Amino acid sequence: MDLIQFETELRNELQLIPYVTQIDIKKRTPISLRGLIGLQKNYELTVFFNETFYIISFSLIFKDKRIWGIDRDNRIGWHKHPFENPELHEPINKMSIAEIITAFNEVCRKIYE
Repeated sequence: MDLIQFETELRNELQLIPYVTQIDIKKRTPISLRGLIGLQKNYELTVFFNETFYIISFSLIFKDKRIWGIDRDNRIGWHKHPFENPELHEPINKMSIAEIITAFNEVCRKIYE
C-alpha cells in the first residue's frame, strides 16, 4: 500500500464514523504521514503510516494516554492494544484500513453509547 492509497482509504472510512469531528494531517513526507483525528468528548485517534518500512499505527487517546490501538511494525508485526488492557501487545492477523476502522468504531460505541 502506498501513501496516497492509505490516506484515501483512511479518509473514506473515517467519514462513516459518527464520532469523528475532524481529520487533520499534521505532518506529511513523500513516504509517511502523521494524522490527528478529533473525536467527540476530547478523545483523539492518532494515525501514523510509513510506506517504506510498512509501519501503521492507530492509537485512541484520552487524557494523553492510549486506551486502545492497532499497530503493524517491524519488531512485533501486526498487534493490538485491547481496550480492556491497552498495555498488552496481542498478536493479530493483517488488517485492512476498513477492518481497523471497523474495530475502532466498535470501541467508540463502548465509549459513546
